[in-house]
Amino acid sequence: MEKAYLFAFGKPQTGSTIPALYLYGKIIGMEGGIFRSLDRGQTWTNISNPLHPIGNVPNVMEASRQQFGLVFIGTDGKGIYYGKPN
Repeated sequence: MEKAYLFAFGKPQTGSTIPALYLYGKIIGMEGGIFRSLDRGQTWTNISNPLHPIGNVPNVMEASRQQFGLVFIGTDGKGIYYGKPN
């Protein structure tokens, strides 16, 4: 990880007890965005959607403890964005 602006813990994936980690920031060697780690931060997957960028300075992030993959990001004036796996 290079820089973290926002961070949240979420429900583990099925069959695991390791919480999902969510990060809004920059991972070394990758563009900035929204990332998820399922292995305590050893590896990160970019889960951002380039077709729907988040604007207006995201300032809060929370992940569901009841539904795996559900993450919310609040911005300064553009509402709340959320994402979940297909």
